[in-house]
Amino acid sequence: MKKRIIYALIGLLALCSTSVIAEEVVKLKGLNGNALVRFDENGIPSIEAESIHDVVFAQGWVHARDRLWQMDINRRRSAGRMAELFGKGSVNGDYNTYLAGLPQVSSKIWAECLPAECDSYQAYADGVNAYIANMAEPPEEYLRIGVVPEAWSPVDSVAIGRGMSWGLSSDLGLEIMLGVLAKTIGNTLLMDLLPIDGVDPITIVGDGSASSFPAHDFDENILATLDQPIFTTGRMDFGPGRGSNNWVVSGTRAANGAPLLSSDTHMGLSQPCDWYEVHLKAPGLHVAGLSVPGAPGILIGHNEKVAWGVTQARFDVSDAYVEKLDPARPDTHYLHKDESVPFDIEKVSIKYKTDAGFQTEERTILRTVHGPVVYEADRPKTVTSFRWTGHEPTHEGAAFFGFMVSNGLDDFKSALDLFEVGAQNFVYADVEGNIYYRSQGKIPLRKGKPFLPLDGSSGNYEWRGYVPYDRLPSAHNPVSGFVATANNRQAGDDYPYYIGAIFDKGYRARRISDLILSLDKVYFEDMQAIQYDVYSLAGQNLLPVLYSAVEENEDMLSISAKEALGILKAWDLQEIPDATAPLIFYQWLKHCTINIFKDNIPEEVFSNLGRTEVMYPMILRKKNPIIDVYDNVKTPDIRETKNMILTQSLNDAIVELEKRFGLDKTQWNWGKLHQIRLGHQLGGEFSVGPEPAPGGSDTINVADFGLLGNDFNFGHGPNMRFTVEMSPGGPRAANIIAGGQSGNRLSPNYADQFLPWIQGKTHPMLFKEADIAARTIKTIVLTSE
Repeated sequence: MKKRIIYALIGLLALCSTSVIAEEVVKLKGLNGNALVRFDENGIPSIEAESIHDVVFAQGWVHARDRLWQMDINRRRSAGRMAELFGKGSVNGDYNTYLAGLPQVSSKIWAECLPAECDSYQAYADGVNAYIANMAEPPEEYLRIGVVPEAWSPVDSVAIGRGMSWGLSSDLGLEIMLGVLAKTIGNTLLMDLLPIDGVDPITIVGDGSASSFPAHDFDENILATLDQPIFTTGRMDFGPGRGSNNWVVSGTRAANGAPLLSSDTHMGLSQPCDWYEVHLKAPGLHVAGLSVPGAPGILIGHNEKVAWGVTQARFDVSDAYVEKLDPARPDTHYLHKDESVPFDIEKVSIKYKTDAGFQTEERTILRTVHGPVVYEADRPKTVTSFRWTGHEPTHEGAAFFGFMVSNGLDDFKSALDLFEVGAQNFVYADVEGNIYYRSQGKIPLRKGKPFLPLDGSSGNYEWRGYVPYDRLPSAHNPVSGFVATANNRQAGDDYPYYIGAIFDKGYRARRISDLILSLDKVYFEDMQAIQYDVYSLAGQNLLPVLYSAVEENEDMLSISAKEALGILKAWDLQEIPDATAPLIFYQWLKHCTINIFKDNIPEEVFSNLGRTEVMYPMILRKKNPIIDVYDNVKTPDIRETKNMILTQSLNDAIVELEKRFGLDKTQWNWGKLHQIRLGHQLGGEFSVGPEPAPGGSDTINVADFGLLGNDFNFGHGPNMRFTVEMSPGGPRAANIIAGGQSGNRLSPNYADQFLPWIQGKTHPMLFKEADIAARTIKTIVLTSE
């Protein structure tokens, strides 16, 4: 790269109203014209070009400049190629990726892509490769592990998108885990212990009464051979691993008369962040928002006329099937509708790195009419296969391109129809004053309530199409003046289709709604304050149960536990790092889990019950479980009650805290056991933190964790916070990401947003030319070679 100071090229002067001084000019093959890249103090680029092709090409170049290592990890994770970087220990993970079908379907999507998708993927790949071809040296991570970056393919971007869809939509791991639990403790007890109605029945649309956890018409005998699966790509603990908040407020409620929209995605908190903020401008395209390194365009953001945000829908879009083997030919055939059917067989070669070079391990994938076999055990009688909506090619890339160029609600709805896999709750606002919500994604029509493994041999549980898109839960300019979603159930008992079984507990959605309703008029700053809210509805609802229990058993409490009880009663329910009460509250929940379940439930099941999804309903339920989980089997002369266990759990919590932090409760605070560390793939000095942070498992500013560990540190939460006001004079938007824009740990933008993110701060987003020009600190001109 040749560095020099020049005034902007004549072609670029037409793109912006101010003269530009470029610190760097880069000549690249593949550009049709010129592109201007201007960075602000946060390392956020504004990219302008003379065509959509060139602006997407430039986005690929900029992504590679700042996040090449992360992009490589993302594509390899979704393509089953991690072992090429990290050795034989990653072979099983790569095999699981093939079992999920991600590499296979990604190739199909590219082969069948729509014109807008094809053009974007190719232009983006060309931009990435232009950077790789001209870089002076690869990012530090490559030097550490002794490899060099490979060329980028359009299929790599497709695979990253399908990998995100897998993480956001497949509940295979949960279904198999529930099947294992049903086998271990019986379906009746499992249904009794699971959160039958959640803890708050709030729904996104409808009357706010969520459907009960549905009954299931399955033959328990099909679970007889089911065990923990070899398949480990999906999350195997209780509940979905990702979430989000979003809400949209109409101009009738907004202080400035223009719709307001907020969106924050709850994902793994890693370094670098999953998101990269960017502004893109070309003839026919003007958009700003959050992009994914490795993929073209913007997934959450706004253009001049519309804005959108997403949350995970948690639809049930995959089914596990227990397949009976043909006794005469169990190695090659299975039974389906009383017929012997041969397995389809696929051979995959997984390359892995060794000290002496690369070696290859061959693996086999068996497929039934439902999909790949993910669990074989010793294959005495059955195997387990699964079907997922993401196994078929779809066109989410075209959907997001459609969002970016939408001129209004009709355009947005048309683009939304192309979004089929990775089901999301979309909220929308525009400068015409419309607000809109729709849950979008393919939901299979099938018999029963298939949240447990199904009998694959009978043919009774086949998919019969999908819920029509015009029947999916939606709302357009609702009378309430707002729509809020937080992974809670979309609709109530009157909704005619089965869409899923396990949704969020409802506290985040309830708190968002309560805060909006409490405001006479909603300001932009109110939307941001709601995103950062850490009021504990869990504490508000659960602690009265503890107080009642203590009233019955006050003589059981130690003097120190009585002091702790006083701290809880004085708590303002704010889950902040300096507060003592949150530490006592969650420690109490931990010991409730231990004292209720550990002596009654098999160990392999107990380890899956250390979640608030389980404990909140257990504490709040009025009816006793069908087995006496409260009586301690180690005290045969005493029959413990629920209230006795809740009281004793407070004693036990205080004993543990005193051992760890001493007797002085003023030295106890939430931040000592509740911290965030942004972990990097290579760890060490590449990671960021830890730092104490606010929030809890069910606050709007969520900071999720399990209950059975030695701490309540978290690695899952809002990795971005986006808010926009869609006024006719032009959008006003703000954002923050967890970490920083750059993937170079020596860059000032590597982690400069980390502490502001913890503190609830944001920055204005780049969109208007005057603001971009005022905030520009570095300019790069890309020219065609």
